Amino acid sequence: MELKIIKLQNFRKFDQLSIDFTGAKNEIRRPNRWGKSTIADAIAFVLVGKLNNGSSDLSSIKPIQNGFLEPAEKLETVAELVFLNGKNDGPMEIMLRKEYGEQWVKTRGTTDYEMKGHYTNLYVNGQKKTATEYTEMILGLFRLPSTEYLNILTNPTFFSQGLSWQRRLEILTELVGDVDADEVFKANTMLKDIKPELDQAFGDADQAIKTLKYKLDDGKTNGLKRRAADLEAQINGFVINDPVSEDAFTAAAQKITSNTTKIVELRVKKTGLKDPVIESLNQQLLEAKALLSKSEATDREELLKKNQTINDQINNLREKAQAESQAAAEVGKKAAKIELDIHSLQNQIHLKNTQITDKEARKEQKKKDWYAERGKLFTPLESVLCPNCGADINEQANQSALDRFNAEKAEKMKNITAEGQELKADIEALQKEIQSLNDQIAEAEKNKASIIIPKAMNYDAEIASLSSQKTYYYESEATKKVKERIGGIEKNIEEEKNRGIDDGGLTNDIMKLEEENANLQETIIKYQVEKKNREQRREWENQLATVNRDIANIEVKIDLLKEYRRTKIDIFKAKLGQAFGGIEFQLIEENIKADSWDQTCYVVDRTPNGIVKYEYTNTERKIKIGIQIIEAIKGLLNCEILPIIIDNAEAITDMNRNFDTTAQTICFIAKDTAPATTAGA
Repeated sequence: MELKIIKLQNFRKFDQLSIDFTGAKNEIRRPNRWGKSTIADAIAFVLVGKLNNGSSDLSSIKPIQNGFLEPAEKLETVAELVFLNGKNDGPMEIMLRKEYGEQWVKTRGTTDYEMKGHYTNLYVNGQKKTATEYTEMILGLFRLPSTEYLNILTNPTFFSQGLSWQRRLEILTELVGDVDADEVFKANTMLKDIKPELDQAFGDADQAIKTLKYKLDDGKTNGLKRRAADLEAQINGFVINDPVSEDAFTAAAQKITSNTTKIVELRVKKTGLKDPVIESLNQQLLEAKALLSKSEATDREELLKKNQTINDQINNLREKAQAESQAAAEVGKKAAKIELDIHSLQNQIHLKNTQITDKEARKEQKKKDWYAERGKLFTPLESVLCPNCGADINEQANQSALDRFNAEKAEKMKNITAEGQELKADIEALQKEIQSLNDQIAEAEKNKASIIIPKAMNYDAEIASLSSQKTYYYESEATKKVKERIGGIEKNIEEEKNRGIDDGGLTNDIMKLEEENANLQETIIKYQVEKKNREQRREWENQLATVNRDIANIEVKIDLLKEYRRTKIDIFKAKLGQAFGGIEFQLIEENIKADSWDQTCYVVDRTPNGIVKYEYTNTERKIKIGIQIIEAIKGLLNCEILPIIIDNAEAITDMNRNFDTTAQTICFIAKDTAPATTAGA
């Protein structure tokens, strides 16, 4: 479809302007600031309602008075395009017209004006249309899914420079199709191990990576790495200084048995001692020291028990926080799934609306065909009179031909009516399906609105408070009393010894043996406590090994998910290569700071100096690459051909200003001495 005429009225600096275009190749040569870009903006304004670069700022289309944009209540901005329809059906010419105006009111008592509103009138072939009708008719006319493609297919630089990389990637995905997980798994079977994580993230590898990283480190106290650090701290803090060996424990036990036998023998020898008080006190002292050893062992067990209780409380809080975070994540996933469902339903509605538009056009054509058939008239043979009887020789032939003409006409009108009724039924069925889809969207929106994502509590303060309650030394009241008792007994023994009783040194020998036994008993108790501590440490080491295995497995899955993303991008790039031929796309960007890479989507140009992004290549290359992209997109959409508007075409020499396209081209060239307009070819 070719652009034949553009007419402007009060459009920026043009009071009146009309340009006729003829043929496929057109050039407008004018000096800088003449208004070439204004014409390109006018074409985009009529088609899309935006400027040629995609901007929605329409203030620049208003008329300029004395070099300034001023309120002009009586001046209406008008832009009109006339296209030649290359189809056999429909009108030969299609006129699209937009009128834009503003209501300015002079403020009473001043010379100032205030804008009270604005309007836009839309026309197709002289018939006024609503904004929705106008857009639908243009999309139907050019067979396009959205108005954004009007910018893309008329402006060579818009796709590569006028869109964000995210939107550019979305459009490429719409055109060539997304890469599903099965394609990636087929390309790399090792990646099947991450299918559960992908399913849980609804196929979003980035979300799956975030979820796994959150398990490693949630930034609080529940991550696996924090758990591993806590276990390592507990293990490293549980140091046994000068541990008692198994041999030392056995030797101490045997020595106590030997000393006990000797003590018994010495006591037998002391039979008949003059002062049995010391013997009694020694016995009390031995019992008290034994009791002290047991009491201190009990204190150590109580200390371990108390700290373990605090550790259990801390672990419970961490598990509670993790459960709340997981609950919030699950609700978020549910909301995200509903959002995806709504998007899918909206896509279905858009498709069915496109089908309705097509069937409405076909139905309208059937109506025209019916009236055309009804208006056909029979043309009889010329009358020829018989010379003998004067009768019309062709009368019978004309009657037979008239009967056949009427029968065929009735049959054609019947068939056209049946086809029109069938199209009407199809349209009504599609409208019912759209209503059903809208009901589903409303229900999904209702479900989405009812979802409340729970807020996870922060237990860091409670955990810190519990951690501060841990102690590393404890002495019970019972232990204190036993020590006081031992001190009293030892004082009494010392007093009895000072009396100078002479038992031949037997008492002194017994005391030495008993003192040695008490020391040995401490060795035995220390060994037993250390043994229990070693068991606790082994348990923590086993837990740490399990946590480290989980961390390693998660890190492997994160690496696989990254490889999944890269493989998916490679497959997608191959699809783009098939669809876009020699056009090259940059789909990943190295992230040196994160020692990783990020997804992106840029058009690049391969130059003698290497590959550069589209925005950094020269204007000639931008235009030619842009036209290649337009041709590829047209082939993928199978849409109507649109004229390509090439601004700044002076960047290409006259010799090289040949473009590989079947579309009409309109080049704007900044040349002071060249003729104003050339058209043809």
